[in-house]
Amino acid sequence: MKKTVVLGTATVTVAAGKRKSVKVTLNAAGKKLLAKRHTVKTKLTITRRTGGRTRTVSAKAVTFKAAKAKAKQKG
Repeated sequence: MKKTVVLGTATVTVAAGKRKSVKVTLNAAGKKLLAKRHTVKTKLTITRRTGGRTRTVSAKAVTFKAAKAKAKQKG
């Protein structure tokens, strides 16, 4: 059985009928996992809160990839 780990969260308010890009910053667990594996396949879950109730709207597979190291320049 796989363990569920939260890699990051973000909260935004979006008006009805509008779109908005959301930047999710990885938490310590997410950074550690990405450093170890270099690629992490995750499930992004989008929820909506209305009238005090929380409901899952959609879920999508997302892959995080570690940035490539920059080459050092000779001076």
